[in-house]
Formats: sequence, C-alpha cells, structure tokens
Amino acid sequence: MKKQDCHTGNPLVFEAGDVKVYAGGTNRNGGWHVMDPAPDLAMGPIGVIVSPKTRDVLPVGWGCTDTAKGASTTVLEIDWPDYNVPKNLGKEFWLALVEDIKERGITSISCQCMGGHGRTGVQVAVLAGLLIPQDQHEWTTAAELITWVRSRYCEHAVESKSQEKYIAEMLDIPPGESVITLSSGGGWLSEPSAFVDFDEYSEFTPDELMQQQKKSERKQKKGKKKQGVAWKRAIPTPLVSGWSLVMCPSCGTHEWRRATAKYMDEDCITCGEQVFPIDYDVIAEQSMRCQITDMSCHPMDMYDDVSSKFAEAERQGLQTKFDTNNDPVIKWNTKWYPMSFFRRTEDGSLVAASEIWKERVKNAKKEKSKKPKPLSRKQRKSKTLDDYVVQSLDINELGFLDEE
Repeated sequence: MKKQDCHTGNPLVFEAGDVKVYAGGTNRNGGWHVMDPAPDLAMGPIGVIVSPKTRDVLPVGWGCTDTAKGASTTVLEIDWPDYNVPKNLGKEFWLALVEDIKERGITSISCQCMGGHGRTGVQVAVLAGLLIPQDQHEWTTAAELITWVRSRYCEHAVESKSQEKYIAEMLDIPPGESVITLSSGGGWLSEPSAFVDFDEYSEFTPDELMQQQKKSERKQKKGKKKQGVAWKRAIPTPLVSGWSLVMCPSCGTHEWRRATAKYMDEDCITCGEQVFPIDYDVIAEQSMRCQITDMSCHPMDMYDDVSSKFAEAERQGLQTKFDTNNDPVIKWNTKWYPMSFFRRTEDGSLVAASEIWKERVKNAKKEKSKKPKPLSRKQRKSKTLDDYVVQSLDINELGFLDEE
C-alpha cells in the first residue's frame, strides 16, 4: 500500500486497562486537536503537534478557560527530528511517563507527528511495550513489536533503523531481524509505484504491450543522443520544480539537490549516511515566528532566531513579494523561489541554492578530471610485462624460500 492510501484521522491502536492509545498524522486529518472528545494527553514533535500556544490564549484560572475545547488536554512537545529519535529522552523518561499516566488517571493518549508514520510509530510501540502487561505481549523483539503495531495501525509505522534500535533500547528487548526496508534514496524514492501506475497496463493485449515496449525503447534511445550522458528525468516535487530539500538524520546536514534519481540516490555529502527528502515537512512544520514580519516559518525559512529570510532579503535589497497563493517568495535572477531555497553564506548574504549546487557540480567535475584516464585499447595491447615491474625484489627477502 502506498503512503498516500494508508491511514487517516486518529484510529485507536490499542487499549491497556483503562488507557486508550490513538495515533495519527497532522497532515492526514489527524492530531489531537481534531479529536472529539479531546484526549487527556497529547504527545508529538515540536513544530508538528498543535500546541495550546497556537490556539486560543485564555487566562489561567478563569471559568471560561475550562470550557474551551482541549483546555484540559496536557500537551507534551518533544525535540524529535523527522526519521530520527528523540534527542534528550532515554529509558528513564518513558518509565516516568508511564508512572505519570497511571498516577494522574490518564485514560486517552494521542500520539502524532506530521505523516503519522515514523515518529508516531515509535511512540505507540514504546507505550505498548510499557503499558500492556508483559504476559500479554505478542512479541519478543523490537521487530516483532513494530510488525504488531503495523498490523493494528499502518504498515508504514516506524521508518528508520535508528528508530527500530531506539525501541529495542527503551524496552530492553532484542532488536530482532530488521523490518525496515528503505532504499539508499529514502522517502518517496523507494517506491517506483509512487510515480508509475502499473495497474494501467494490466488490461493490455499482447500486441498493445509490445507497442508499449517499443515506445519505451524509442524514448530511451532518444534520451541517449549525447554520448555518455544518461537520460535525466526530474521527479515531481512540491516546493521548487526540479529541486528537493534533503536532510541527513545522522549529522543534521540539509541540502537542496536536483530532483533526479542520480542525485537523490546519493548519500550525505558530509558524513556519507542516508538522506531523506523533507519537502513536505517544510510546508507543514511552521514552528518558528519571524519577529519582523510576524509570519509563521519553518526553521529552514529563518535567517536567524529573530528574522526570516524574507525579511532579510528585503534588507539586502533582493526583490520580494507574495505569490498567488499568498506565500512569501524571493527573486533570484529571473525566477521566484520560496524562502527555504535560499542559504546564508559565511559573509551573511543570501544566495539561491541553485548557485551553491552549480559550485558543487563544478568542483565534482574538477575532481573527476584529476583521475587518470583509462588506457585506450591500443595502449593496453602495447603493454609488456616490464610495464608492471615497479621495483626490483630480492626473492630471498620474501621468506617462503628460507631453508628449514
């Protein structure tokens, strides 16, 4: 099942005694703020979970405050990067949280993140391991627990091996055989069916299938007109056409890349680990506020802790405007781009990510040109044994001919 076809809303995942645990994604019609009645406890990542701060601001202790929807909900916001694990929460936190749930009489819990998959799956798995009595566990490893959660909630729950390992460590259980199957490209690049509806070809006759194959072969030949240049097709992206913003959970590096399979399959340029596209996160996670323009922004939209890149672009003399969707954009050369597409250089100036990309490609070509060129067929044929002799050897020094 594709991610766009999976869960919506806030389904009930499991019950443990009087406690009911729900899960959902804020961009999939989920999240505690749409639940009726509201849950006793809502937990999720900072910037994704809808906190009381982004809702009505009502006076503490007043009768009217208690009548507002969700006023009695305790909201727990966690520093939790996408595709990763909490930065500051260890086993002691989860054990103490379960004790708080029991002591405070919590009967309903809402777990959430943006898509309701990775980080939500981790929350549900850890709570299940600690709230459900051990004699009722249907699992003995973290992998089996993840499979159990997926069977009751969504088959995409828990998305990375670091999350799988975290569950095992928090519950003191073996990790088991990994059930994480992401490719090196990560995210939406791991499913070709996300771009090609293979079911469209299921009702073709043999002749029609042959025509489709010939048509595909002609396209491939057309794409190889230039010798040595592979056919490049941009993957559809939501923020900037032909570009995707990727993030490395291991070192935190963010980079805009050309949205082709060649570049999206590459690992992190800083640490060499797997990267993931976060374009939709930038759209949905507006966790910061520009104090100059009073706009809600994603961290990638911010120039510093106070001002957004939009405000700074105006200060630096770049053209700015609000597009037809009322989104702030900045002009670079002849095109308009969202704030997140601009990077702050060492001297403080803003430049479009495309300029940084050009420099990276240019440097890569220079490095490639330094490598020795392979010998031609004629050169290979002309080589003799003497060409492979690098130094004279004293055969007696090799040791294996020593007399016993």
